[in-house]
Amino acid sequence: MRKVNLLKSVVISSFILISLNTVTSNVSAASYTYPTATWYKPTDPNIDKSYAPETGSAWFVEEVNDSTGYRYLKPMIIWKYNKAQINAINDYYNDRVPGINCFKDRCYPGMDISITDDYNTTVNAVKANLISNLPNPYYDVDDDKNNGYNDESEVSSLRPDLMTAMPKEYTFASFYEVVNNNKPVTFEFNAIESDDWYDGSKELQTVRVQLLHSRNLYN
Repeated sequence: MRKVNLLKSVVISSFILISLNTVTSNVSAASYTYPTATWYKPTDPNIDKSYAPETGSAWFVEEVNDSTGYRYLKPMIIWKYNKAQINAINDYYNDRVPGINCFKDRCYPGMDISITDDYNTTVNAVKANLISNLPNPYYDVDDDKNNGYNDESEVSSLRPDLMTAMPKEYTFASFYEVVNNNKPVTFEFNAIESDDWYDGSKELQTVRVQLLHSRNLYN
């Protein structure tokens, strides 16, 4: 069964890579794909994980532009929900979760791909190159420590009422410039629920986070 899931991941990853390459440039580049990692349950039992997918895969593609020598990392994730998880997502969306008061009674599900050290200057997320097949996707990148490096990339669905359970598969491909070559960096892949601009910043704010997978590169 794992081999079948991996095959599906490879097929969808190929589609994402074609899309990313179309968005970024037509310049030839050498690429390397890191091995796929699969998780089967969210890792933190002390945080509500009802909205988090129980299974999925994550991987990276590293690319070097042949003409400039610039390097890019493309962390990618593919996942699917069961019916109970879709029901939980709709509960968040329709203000049926005790203790969560999202603005206008709406919470939005999504994925966050970020580095664990907010002060790390190895990579910089690029918002223009984020891709997902979530319904009505909202994209964002954040520089949590205001040091000039975006350490976080996110996608949220603004229409979770259109999301469906497996066999439907969802994807998110992020894009990071490699600023300092071969400096260690650890990425986290998180399921999130976000609030609708409650603080006046005109961007979604994360209210729930569930770690799915982490991966160290360049060590």
